[in-house]
Amino acid sequence: MPRADGRGNEEFRAAFLKTKVLNQAKGSCYIELDQTKVMVGVFGPRQEERKFGFSETGRLNCEVRLTSFAAGGGMSKQTQMAAERNMSAALEQALTPSVLVDRFPKEEEPLSISEGKHGHGAVMDVYVMVLESDGSHVGAATTAASTALADASCELYDMVPACHVASKGGEGAPPWEADLLGQLLREAPA
Repeated sequence: MPRADGRGNEEFRAAFLKTKVLNQAKGSCYIELDQTKVMVGVFGPRQEERKFGFSETGRLNCEVRLTSFAAGGGMSKQTQMAAERNMSAALEQALTPSVLVDRFPKEEEPLSISEGKHGHGAVMDVYVMVLESDGSHVGAATTAASTALADASCELYDMVPACHVASKGGEGAPPWEADLLGQLLREAPA
């Protein structure tokens, strides 16, 4: 039985991936999975603006935005903003273990003469724009963001690929879905 988009049950989405698509970004990636289109730009590292004291490591800052037509016409602005926050948190949680954040440059500045110097870790910004979504946009965003980090020459333990798998069941078997990042989105703090 074919899927709603016309693909057979054994067919994958057609994929296209290209790096170096944003001139101003240190690293970037554009991915298409059929009609799902995602653009990612990586900027930095920059010094942490919030001063929380000494920090041995840097961190990733992930921000995901959905265009209004990617979010779906029936989604309220508040719901869209909550989905973007949850996707941002899930993406950061998925990518951070793959990045050697302890190798980000540190800035030393004197806080006072008596306190000596304290370092502040750097931040690498990962900006994701979901241009169109026909499904699998979380997997596409994760794969593209990991590719953009590699394009930015960010030191990585490994790449982070992601996908969305589902089954409609059949012959009495219940339908199931394997979308680990989607589960993270639902469980991530708002």
